[in-house]
Amino acid sequence: MRAIPEALADHLAQGATTLCRCWSLTRRDGLVLGFTDHDGPLVFDGVTFAATTGLEAAETSAELGFAVGGGDVSGALAADGLNEADLARGLYDDARVTVWLVNWAEPTQRLRLDTGFVGEVRRSDGAFTAEIRGLAKAFDEERGRLYLRSCSADLGDARCGVSLAPAEAVVRTTDGRLSLTAATLAAFADGYLTGGRLVFTGGSAIGFATEVKRHAATGTDASLELWQAPPRRRQPVPMKAPLLRDDIVEATRGWIGTPYHHQASLRGVGCDCLGLVRGVWRDLHGSEPEQPPPYTPGWAESLGTETLVAAALRHLLQVEPGEAQAGDVLLFRWRAHLPAKHCAILSAPDRIIHAHDGAEVAEVAFTPWWRRHLSHAFSFPGVID
Repeated sequence: MRAIPEALADHLAQGATTLCRCWSLTRRDGLVLGFTDHDGPLVFDGVTFAATTGLEAAETSAELGFAVGGGDVSGALAADGLNEADLARGLYDDARVTVWLVNWAEPTQRLRLDTGFVGEVRRSDGAFTAEIRGLAKAFDEERGRLYLRSCSADLGDARCGVSLAPAEAVVRTTDGRLSLTAATLAAFADGYLTGGRLVFTGGSAIGFATEVKRHAATGTDASLELWQAPPRRRQPVPMKAPLLRDDIVEATRGWIGTPYHHQASLRGVGCDCLGLVRGVWRDLHGSEPEQPPPYTPGWAESLGTETLVAAALRHLLQVEPGEAQAGDVLLFRWRAHLPAKHCAILSAPDRIIHAHDGAEVAEVAFTPWWRRHLSHAFSFPGVID
């Protein structure tokens, strides 16, 4: 049960109150900013809470156990507050937020309502909406090292310390999924390549990488069994020509405001991140090349396969993530060892449009956090640069 300071409780018991909310925001670089929904500035705890941003708080939620609660805060972008440039640079990613209920007539009478972190920030028409996530969100993040029965380092990375000596080979036979043979690897002893990393440098699976589950020396050949099957790539279906990047961005922005709905793809009614990309394809092409199978919110964690990447390879044109342009489809993975499971469309060099659980389709900043999780990029076929 929350204890309310006696002086504030006496004020709340009166017929008329002088209450407001204040937010203190501490960035990871140590800068502390204060904001309030009062019509004048307030000062306490050494922080000045500015009233120039026109902040307005939405309903917040609290969950039992370790479920992540939170809410939204909206306001105007101002030079002395949350400004466009700082948001785009990612300076407010994961900033710590403390929310206070304050008697503005006597700021010493106050109650800390909640503490959380800034999540996604959406911007439009000179305003912002910041998602405030509860402290429980820290339990969903991987922090520090993982100690497992097997080694938690990725083979060849800085923590692994092993200097990799790549060996090139040409695939002789394959079952099209998890098994292949290569003659040039026959010199390695049985099991030597087990646990190694295989990267395809040519063919239909170019760029795909996975770990070797089992290596066996079989006479003149080496047999490899893989943990993940390479995606099967088909020739992409041509789009309507000419297709301009501005057309793709305009079509995507037409979905902004569509509520989130898992597996849906209907503009103005509901969609998820994949449904947004499917809908844009239909807007530009008229029909979808295939219908996705039913999937659960946790499909990537349960299946462990690059299903989304494989589908993109069948119908889109892969480009280097660092060379993606407006109108390209971006794929993200939340953990290095998990498949890509989220998609968005790049609308500008510093903006993406996407849908995610608990929010509507929005155009948001392409911040450093998003760039760190970017795994693949694709262009619609037929697009003209």
